[in-house]
Amino acid sequence: PSYFLANKLMEAASFYKEKTCVIHNFIEKKRGTKKETEPYILFVGRLSKEKGVELLAQTAKRMPEQTFWVAGTGPDDAVLRNIPNVKLLGFLTGDALTDTMMNAGVLLAPSVCYENCPLSILEAHSMGVPVVTMSYGGMKELVRDGETGTLAESADAESVARAIRKTLDD
Repeated sequence: PSYFLANKLMEAASFYKEKTCVIHNFIEKKRGTKKETEPYILFVGRLSKEKGVELLAQTAKRMPEQTFWVAGTGPDDAVLRNIPNVKLLGFLTGDALTDTMMNAGVLLAPSVCYENCPLSILEAHSMGVPVVTMSYGGMKELVRDGETGTLAESADAESVARAIRKTLDD
């Protein structure tokens, strides 16, 4: 589902060279209902270490003037509790998730692991929501820096906060 993974396979064994084709994941997504709301930064996904929950928490603390909405559950949800500008929504699906994403100012995908082709990024793009994500793995293939969102320079809170500000200001 990504050139990143294709390259990893080909590095591992030459067998894959002529047998690998990249086909990104695809989605069929209806558009949500756009409401006039204060823009918020949205995270959608499993609340776990590899998804960048600690980085999300550090970034939210660095940006108290912004509101962060978090749609998901997982073993590390306690990391986000008691941060005043973080709103935990729990696990969302269907129209509730679509409407929440449609009204976000930015989708934040701060994974600290190599993602291949995150569906949340594809869904955000299908609704015209810009994405801030990391500049590695398959994530960087999905975001055209400065056009469909912003790639954070590194996996630290200051870099992610800079990328969010740049996206919201553009």
